Amino acid sequence: MGAPHKSSPKASAPDVPTNAQLASQATICPIYEPRERFGRIKNKALTEASGLVASDQNPDVLWSHNDSGAQAVVYAMTSHGKHLGAFQLFGVEAVDWEDIAIGPGPDLSKRYLYVGDIGDNRAKRDSIEVYRVIEPQVLPTQVVLPQILFGTERIALKYADGRARDAEALIVDPKTADLYIVTKPRTGSPVVYRAQATSNPNGPRILEAVATLRSLSTSSLLPPLVTAADISRDGRQILVRTYFHAYLYQCAKDASIADCFQQDPCQVPLLFEPQGEAIAFAADGSGYYTTSEGRLPSIHFFELQK
Repeated sequence: MGAPHKSSPKASAPDVPTNAQLASQATICPIYEPRERFGRIKNKALTEASGLVASDQNPDVLWSHNDSGAQAVVYAMTSHGKHLGAFQLFGVEAVDWEDIAIGPGPDLSKRYLYVGDIGDNRAKRDSIEVYRVIEPQVLPTQVVLPQILFGTERIALKYADGRARDAEALIVDPKTADLYIVTKPRTGSPVVYRAQATSNPNGPRILEAVATLRSLSTSSLLPPLVTAADISRDGRQILVRTYFHAYLYQCAKDASIADCFQQDPCQVPLLFEPQGEAIAFAADGSGYYTTSEGRLPSIHFFELQK
């Protein structure tokens, strides 16, 4: 479970769509099917898995982290949940880590992990941060020992109007390295904000609103409390999840991410999870993973049907 002050809807009777209902979208939407008995997080230190992303350079490796109040540590595991290591970001303090992403950075030959310290349940923070660090190499056979990641870069962010907002979803444009944050409003519709990678090199990057996800407010009787997001490696698909629903935005070849969010999404499967706050595309595009906060939670995989 997350921090005591975190609010989430009651976990009773979610209006989860059936496979038959999802199949009716087949003319315009891809079909995903859940794999049974896929995996379980075996790392006892990872009890509040609030973010998830699949590695590009380390086959069959997922990255995750704990929620607010935890150490500045990212954890590596296999897609079936085997613990592969704890990596501390040197010189970083975690306030409210909510999501993790992967994307390009200053060295175009490297891949970078982006950790979103973007949570703000009471909307009181003057600024929020995203931490960027080169993704380390992880081997499935390595000895599991604590490691330290040096060279972490702090990217300060502020909303354009100066007001604070709560958010738990972060994606990185795979082409431009722009940052996108999706808010988690208690009322109204989630809003997508963009901070351009080239903006304000000497101060906080400014988050500008680029889309409002009104369809999430009308597609369910439950409030659209967005808890995670991810983008495919080619930038053509975006996943957004709430506690009980998952949505897929499909992008035209040359469309911007902002334009993509203007489209109506497909609703895709999501199994019940007590405190589901993580979703991630498989690196090869074969499906997506989800998991929940809690002790030794299940890892669910939804396979793309071809």
